[in-house]
Amino acid sequence: MSEQPGFGASTWRVEYLLDNEDILTTYGIYVKSSDELFDVPERKIGYRHNWLDDDGEEVDLSNVVLENRTIKLECFLQATKTIDAIKKFNTFIAAIDQTGTRTLEIKFSTADIVKFDVYREDKVKVIKRFKESNNIWSFTLRLRVVAVTEDGGVIEDEPEE
Repeated sequence: MSEQPGFGASTWRVEYLLDNEDILTTYGIYVKSSDELFDVPERKIGYRHNWLDDDGEEVDLSNVVLENRTIKLECFLQATKTIDAIKKFNTFIAAIDQTGTRTLEIKFSTADIVKFDVYREDKVKVIKRFKESNNIWSFTLRLRVVAVTEDGGVIEDEPEE
């Protein structure tokens, strides 16, 4: 589980799972923060025309279609040896890059869970820091959302082919 800022006397914990596997305990990857989980993507406009001789523009708003969503996870890992850091990172990325989509599950509590069907498209840039024979690698993982389960209350997005 990843630690989040405390609220009052207790500490709030968020658990991140990839295909039902805890990302921290299975891969040794800490999720420092997540962003864009509940952002509404831009709306696609099917038809738009700006006439030269009229003010404003003409748009077709008869069909509501949204752009694909992206979730951003700020992650880091720790290892005493560089080879161990490489193994942790490569194992995690290989799990994400399997054929098909992955299920990303975020547990805010046992009763407050959101699931996303995701895949990775963007590159992952690793920033390496070394301190007293301790490798700390940080990276941003951007995952494209294919669908959110109905209990997440978000309309399904289909990937463009």
